[in-house]
Amino acid sequence: MPELRVDDPVPGADVFARMAPYVVIACDGERAIGYAFWQRYGANVHVVQLVVDPAARGCGAGRALLEEIRARALAAGCTRWFLYVMRDNLPALRLYGRTGFERALEAWALRIGWPQIDGLAGDGDAVAYTPDPSEEIAIAKRFSLVPELLAAIRARPHITFVALREAAALAGFAALDPTFPRVRPFRVIRTGLARALFEALRPHVDLARPLHVIVEEDRPLVDALLAAGAAVSHELYQLAAPLTVS
Repeated sequence: MPELRVDDPVPGADVFARMAPYVVIACDGERAIGYAFWQRYGANVHVVQLVVDPAARGCGAGRALLEEIRARALAAGCTRWFLYVMRDNLPALRLYGRTGFERALEAWALRIGWPQIDGLAGDGDAVAYTPDPSEEIAIAKRFSLVPELLAAIRARPHITFVALREAAALAGFAALDPTFPRVRPFRVIRTGLARALFEALRPHVDLARPLHVIVEEDRPLVDALLAAGAAVSHELYQLAAPLTVS
């Protein structure tokens, strides 16, 4: 986990047990030198984690892990894969570029406390509610999400979904894991609705802990959160590519 350079706590044995069927390990003889964890969402594959022992980097372990995932994903009928990488991780960017990945979107991981959220300006009269699973396809279409991803997120323990309606139309959506706490995805049709979406999350979290929020392709929202006092933990790219080798 330290090699991933993220704030997430080290997962417990129960989490590793759930990950195990989708973990591949690179070995030098009998010594493990790297691993990758992937998840499937319909025809899409998310490479969630890829780590190589610093002492073993440059020997092709990272490329071998990706090619093993590619083979397994193609055998499962998948057609596309994607991942997130920190923008300053140049060795990883070179590796993924050689594997065929291209930049798909920008993302930001931000940390914001409730005093800062209380300072956000809001507008409109959006109404918060708990979306039904039957709405997931509409939510995915409205906010450019993969429907199977939403279903997988909902199936995880402790997850809370909240949404906004404005004039009977979908105006915002967020998925909260209160154990971290992390909000991903976080989508609003305009920046002024972010306050209302955060307010819908308030009853489900410990207000003494800051929220970790992932924002994708919404620079105005990022700027508004930063102006309110949020801090950027990481700047990310989402990289994506067809699984087939051209």
